[in-house]
Amino acid sequence: MFNAFRSNKAKRWTALVITFLMTLTLFSSTLTMTAKAATGDKVFDIIEITDFHGTLLSSDATPLPVGAVLAKNIKDVKASNPGKTIIIGGGDLYQGSPISNVLRGVPVQKTFSNIGMEVSAVGNHEFDWKLDTVINTTMKNASYSIVAANLYNKNADGTKGARTFSPYKIIDKDGVKIAFIGAITAEAKDIIMPAYTSNYIFADAATEINACAAEIKAAKTADVIIAIVHAGNNYDSAYKDTGKGEIYDITNKLNGINAVFGGHSHSIATGVGTNGTPIYIANYNGKGYIDAKMTVQTDGKISFSPPSAADYKALDTTAVNGYKIGNPNSKSTDVGYVAGTPVQDPEVKAIIDAAVTEVGPQFSVVIGNSTEDLTRTQIVKPYGESILGIWSSEVVKSSAKADIGVQNNGG
Repeated sequence: MFNAFRSNKAKRWTALVITFLMTLTLFSSTLTMTAKAATGDKVFDIIEITDFHGTLLSSDATPLPVGAVLAKNIKDVKASNPGKTIIIGGGDLYQGSPISNVLRGVPVQKTFSNIGMEVSAVGNHEFDWKLDTVINTTMKNASYSIVAANLYNKNADGTKGARTFSPYKIIDKDGVKIAFIGAITAEAKDIIMPAYTSNYIFADAATEINACAAEIKAAKTADVIIAIVHAGNNYDSAYKDTGKGEIYDITNKLNGINAVFGGHSHSIATGVGTNGTPIYIANYNGKGYIDAKMTVQTDGKISFSPPSAADYKALDTTAVNGYKIGNPNSKSTDVGYVAGTPVQDPEVKAIIDAAVTEVGPQFSVVIGNSTEDLTRTQIVKPYGESILGIWSSEVVKSSAKADIGVQNNGG
């Protein structure tokens, strides 16, 4: 009986061991399957640059290499995630600096083409030289395109004609088709010179984006749909995102859009609409860029990392990746200060150097002398006079033989 008991006990232990091993094997298989699924996920970097305003070089007394440092940072992101990095523009890319203005934005376009920008929204300042100039001169031979779903040509009888630009662009990255739908702020028709907008109709952004999204989904031509809207948020003096403003109003009306990238307000935004759609705005003047992480899972599910301050990468800094590194105006006590020379992308530096050489003779002509610094520091903020503004207004008044001269302080 003892031997039988011992035999039965041994059998029970053997059964338990076998059961344990089978369970472990099953569990291990599950872990392996999960790991393979995670490995099959594709993570994309979506880089936004917006409201660059031609800032290839800073306006400091000793110009800082904004464009070439921006290019170096973005090319580093591309190198870290080859084939899955997409660079987009939020509009207002060209107008705003002497070099870019004289050359009608061409060196800026060459810079963005060089870094691999693929699509951009149209901004209100793209109308400043008449939109035809941007289309036929600025964008000539560009490797990226402008999209605008809510901008239409106006027919002779005042009715809506064809769209001025393609409403969206579909980009295939690593087998994932991503549609970028463009739009421009509703303010455009009120803040651009009427003579430059008279031939266009500005339709409702949310309505047009939703219509394009429905078209894309019906045709099953894209896996992901993203909106690039030259519209901004409301912000305080510290450029903090308040979660309010036109970009939020538009986003909250959108259906089936995976993310929205904005601009126009010269602010930083990393928020979420009431419908859960991520919202990003990447500041202005090359001060930084947005790097939003998007994951496309093997089952097709699309997700963005919860928008946070970390999605914005600052470059107007004395840190090692910034263009202020070694700036003679910076101090060793500045946060993140690193002594040395800003690291520039050599190809973009060559583009900018060529532009500087081309316009050099025009900028080296002495037109007068001043015993004091002509600064645009406002006497009263936010809309007060400045020494440079007063001088510039007097020049305009004298040149036009007018009674009144006016200058925008932002110019």
